Amino acid sequence: EISGGTPTLRLDESDGTAEWDLYSSGNDFYILNEGQTAALVIKDTTGNVGMGDTNPTDAKLSIAGVASGDYGLLVEQDNANTAVAINQDGNSIALDIDTEATDGGSAIRINTPLQTASNLLEFVSADALTSGSAISVDCGSTALATTASGGLVKITHDADSDTNVNNLLLIHNDHADSSGTTCLLLDQDGNQNALMIDSEATTRNTLQIGSPTTTTANVVSIYNADGLTSG
Repeated sequence: EISGGTPTLRLDESDGTAEWDLYSSGNDFYILNEGQTAALVIKDTTGNVGMGDTNPTDAKLSIAGVASGDYGLLVEQDNANTAVAINQDGNSIALDIDTEATDGGSAIRINTPLQTASNLLEFVSADALTSGSAISVDCGSTALATTASGGLVKITHDADSDTNVNNLLLIHNDHADSSGTTCLLLDQDGNQNALMIDSEATTRNTLQIGSPTTTTANVVSIYNADGLTSG
């Protein structure tokens, strides 16, 4: 037992290259290299752990002061199991990313060069949605056209797929009785094209519609064009 105002245990290497102190202060536990900011702090009242953070009051694990070139957190998983699992039972955000990057990095980057099947990004069991969305993208940029030539959402395919069938975007309404669901809705409030197609095809259709089971109604219907005067 070590007692005192700030009880301390020092680990001193015989060659003098490093000295580590373990001590208690204000009911908190600290581990630090002598003369340096605490490397590890455990708060007594909350059990919060700080790595490089001497006062981890905002999170159960707080990491600060990451060295240049290092990851803030690295998980290496060699087993066929989930590398990181978040089980959020409260009515709040499960993962919140706040990035101050300007033009040098993505907020989320997924690199899967060996994956041949399954999905790179998958949302499952979103069956309770009524007024929300599975994916919501909000952008207030007024200079988007000069900064992102591909648009707010961009899909690029740069492989020579030749005759292999590839759909860069597939929307599948997979229920025969879901007659109230529109596969694609474009709501254009600005005075600009709602849909623009730029095709470099030479021997294939620019627009192709297949509706083999349609018996009534119209395959293509244009309605409410009541404002036309000279167009």
